[in-house]
Amino acid sequence: MPFLRLECPTTWIVQEGEWDPARNAAQESVFTLSNGYLGIRGYPEEPFDAGPTRPAIHIAGIFDRGPDGAPEMVEITNFLAVEIQLGGLPFRLGAGNVSHYSRVLGLKRGILQRSLVYTEGGRSTRLEFERFVSLSNLHVVGQSITVTPLDWRGEIVVRLWLDARGDSRVRRSLKLVHAEHMGRDRLLMATQTEASLLRIAHACRCSSWVHQGSPARPHLIGQGDRIGFELMTTLEPGQQAAFERLISTYTSRDPDTDSVERGCLDDVRGTEGGAYGVRRRLHVQALQRRWEHANIEIEGPEEDQRAVRFAVFQLMQHAPPRDLAVSIGARGLSGDGHGGCISWGTELAMLPFFASTNPPAARQLLRYRTATLEGAKRNAQAIGCQGALFAWESADTGDEAGPGLAAGVQPHVDAAVAYAAWQYFEATGDTALRERELLTLAVGTARFWASRVTSNPARKGYDIRAVSGPDETGEPVDNSAYTNFMAAWNLRLAVQEVDRMRRTHRRSRLLGEFGVTKEETLRWTAIADSLYLPAPSPEGVWEQYEGFLVRAAPRPAAVARACRAWARRHAAAG
Repeated sequence: MPFLRLECPTTWIVQEGEWDPARNAAQESVFTLSNGYLGIRGYPEEPFDAGPTRPAIHIAGIFDRGPDGAPEMVEITNFLAVEIQLGGLPFRLGAGNVSHYSRVLGLKRGILQRSLVYTEGGRSTRLEFERFVSLSNLHVVGQSITVTPLDWRGEIVVRLWLDARGDSRVRRSLKLVHAEHMGRDRLLMATQTEASLLRIAHACRCSSWVHQGSPARPHLIGQGDRIGFELMTTLEPGQQAAFERLISTYTSRDPDTDSVERGCLDDVRGTEGGAYGVRRRLHVQALQRRWEHANIEIEGPEEDQRAVRFAVFQLMQHAPPRDLAVSIGARGLSGDGHGGCISWGTELAMLPFFASTNPPAARQLLRYRTATLEGAKRNAQAIGCQGALFAWESADTGDEAGPGLAAGVQPHVDAAVAYAAWQYFEATGDTALRERELLTLAVGTARFWASRVTSNPARKGYDIRAVSGPDETGEPVDNSAYTNFMAAWNLRLAVQEVDRMRRTHRRSRLLGEFGVTKEETLRWTAIADSLYLPAPSPEGVWEQYEGFLVRAAPRPAAVARACRAWARRHAAAG
């Protein structure tokens, strides 16, 4: 994390200790908060024009189709938007008016805090911002703003908005369904995606606290796609006022929800529904329970320990909800890079962590693949193959969402999915998954490999031609070592699981649905046994793909010598 200034005293916080507005957009990604259902970039709540910013909130699995038909992760209503007036002047950060700045992500509690002293018109004010994305109730987000005039007396005005107007730099994918003021302290807004027609609702409830004073009464403001509360109070020097709100979000994609509006409103009703402190405490307790299973302690520099905990925190906070067939995109819910789509890196790099620390989350990642199996079958059919070809980049349906080159030339994704399912079973012993998801994935991917290989009579075997290997660079090649080894393993896994199912569950409904014959499994075995697999050189070096040493550089002999030298050093090191 070279872009961070880690000036914090412990290994449990990540801190931005200097205000550097030119690097704000990158810091917003670092300070993202998520609970797997909903993710919020670490953007400033107030209008911000001192540097680059990308205010964005995303919900897992909420995609819409762009003008070119490609899926895009939707940026939903900005329900943390704030405007503040201090003594009649708007609060706007700029050059020369900020001091004592700090933005801190507490990894142990999952709370983002920002504090600063703002000086304008000869008056200084301390402002403290806090937010959390609840892990105890995945629909709830909390926000708190504390204002303290340091050397002046006057009026404080805070406006808390639900703003569905959207970022002018991003294609608008939402249209307003309705927005209502629901009594003195609650708001309700619903929007809908343009193409996928998914409804998203938000309910908001606010409260305030003034030290040695009466709370500020909320006044309802705004209309249409921007509604909110206005709270006003007069403070003395050193007197604090806190303004808090809880927001609940539901979508029509959520299971067992017949009314997204009712779900939101239920969350913010009653004493607990308006108690910021209660929701905050429950969230912290839920995160601490996760840390009990996932904390990793290492020996070495403090910043290395912090980096490990930051990585673990990001994985934990993006773990998929147990009741939704969603996965984790390349950038989690921190932004819309790659359109928010899912790649094989999830199975390769993330799922093993969850298999060891949070098996239900690992199973949910595999459930996403089985839930999008029909899309994978369409991917295979599109290139004239059978079985299931999992996409290089996929969204809510499993259809290939990546560039045209990705279709069919990234088949190693199939083996990664099957291998992840097997890793999960080995880590957990989950026989129910083995007999359903694992078998389903193994058969679907084996059928793809069996139709993707090409017979090579000269070698009396099979090749896999025109693929991009796991480095995903350069033009397609033949017989990628990684791809071929994994394809052979994948085929043998399918034979093993089908044979096991035949022995132990002879009347298995799944086997009947698949229609796997003995002849088919014999062919899978034959392909695995005769698929081209490069032999290592005497020094133990494998070519990355057939002809690599000739194509990789103009001086293949020098490359070969370098490989042999590396192999000797590696062997000497044991």
